[in-house]
Amino acid sequence: MVPVSSLNRKSMLHLTQYLLSQRRQKNGNIAFMCWLIRQQQSAQVAFGHPFIVFKYEIFFQKAEVPMSLCLPVSLRVFGSSSRHISSYQMSPCKTLFLAAFDYKTVKYVIAENKKVGILYRVIQLSILGYLIGWVFVMKKGYQATEESIQSSVMTKVKGVVLTNSTDTGLSLWGPEDYVIPPYGEDSLFITTNFIETPNQKLSHCAESITVPDGHCHVNDDCLPGKAVTAGHGIKTGQCLKKDGNSSGTCEIYGWCPIERTQRSHVPLLGKAENFTIYMKNSIRFPRFSFFKSNVLETNNASYLKKCRYDESVHPYCPIFRLGDIITRTGHKFQDMAQSGGAIGILINWDCDLDRDSSQCQPRYSFTRLDVNTSVSSITSGYNFRYVRYYKNATGHTYRTLFKVYGIRFDIMVHGKAGKFNIIPIMINIASGFALMGAGSFLCDLVLLYIMKQRIYYRKRKFESVKKTDVERYCPLLLFSLHLMQQWLQITGFEQVPGLGPATN
Repeated sequence: MVPVSSLNRKSMLHLTQYLLSQRRQKNGNIAFMCWLIRQQQSAQVAFGHPFIVFKYEIFFQKAEVPMSLCLPVSLRVFGSSSRHISSYQMSPCKTLFLAAFDYKTVKYVIAENKKVGILYRVIQLSILGYLIGWVFVMKKGYQATEESIQSSVMTKVKGVVLTNSTDTGLSLWGPEDYVIPPYGEDSLFITTNFIETPNQKLSHCAESITVPDGHCHVNDDCLPGKAVTAGHGIKTGQCLKKDGNSSGTCEIYGWCPIERTQRSHVPLLGKAENFTIYMKNSIRFPRFSFFKSNVLETNNASYLKKCRYDESVHPYCPIFRLGDIITRTGHKFQDMAQSGGAIGILINWDCDLDRDSSQCQPRYSFTRLDVNTSVSSITSGYNFRYVRYYKNATGHTYRTLFKVYGIRFDIMVHGKAGKFNIIPIMINIASGFALMGAGSFLCDLVLLYIMKQRIYYRKRKFESVKKTDVERYCPLLLFSLHLMQQWLQITGFEQVPGLGPATN
């Protein structure tokens, strides 16, 4: 009888070597191999000792026997031990289920290289500085933010100016005259110059010489009933000329006299730079249920009548002088008033709701939106036409045509609100740890592929296990003493080198 204490690692290796050397004896040896195959799904504990799954492929390679021969082999060769064998069998599904709860960890290799170590710490500190300084301090990455601002804008312009023209004489212009539309929106137009054509009536007159389609030499050039392209009326079929040898213009039926084109060299409403514009802006951030207005909440009725916007003194006084607005865009009011232009007013709300609501203040910025070309360019400025209709004592209709030049104001509101929230904090911290992994990847590239000792480091990091077939496939198998005795009886050998004699 072989004592259990003698079945140490060395003894088992001797036993396996003997079996491999006897691979030509296929009767008992193949049966033993097949039994080992059936043991690959066995329990992990046998007779109180750990059982390591046996790698059986080496036996069949050495014995030059196909593994399919194991299929018909019965375990009855082991006699009564088959009851013990079957008690340790496990189904493949159960094995896969238990394997799902295995835990694998990473093996770390410490490279005592100061250069790579310093590089790694520099990368870590840089990522940490970026995370703290930029993400959390500058960009407030600890806050949940909202940019879908809801906004309402109301405007009101105040100021009067007196004009004097040869046709209409003295005229007083108020906000209801020079502000279009007059009811106050986030987009408004303020008249600064104009060309007036008074007392137009429906009658016959000559087309303007500045209209190419109105030129003619004979009456046939003016087809009756045809509208003048980019002109002022309908052709009557007559060509009006000063003399028989010169060219003329077609006679039209329209509002006569035709529109004047001569513009004043100075803006007629040049004093409009002293007008004031009141911009009331109310905003709401629905996610945080936060409301705010750019007007100071006060019971002092005279406050808005006296104040002018100043970022440090009166940040909640939304009253601006027109001349100051144009100056902030880098242009002169009188130059823009001559031919008109477009100004953008941006109101920006950047609110930190972790602080007091009084710290949430609007920021104003101004810019010129139209193409900034020279004053003499035909594309510069902003203008359009409108008319005023009248009736005389006899009931006949006449009108006054205005071609107005002025400044269009477009008020745009943008905003962002932020408030402390744990979710963005966790997301940013996780992103920081991911960047730390990128630092490790970079240092691995330097260590394994750039440095002079890269081959040495690669050998230390990537471990290649090369052992003998016996040590690789037969690690300390602790079999039942009863099964070992059955095997020794079946094979019929008396003694295995290193184990001592077998007894029956």
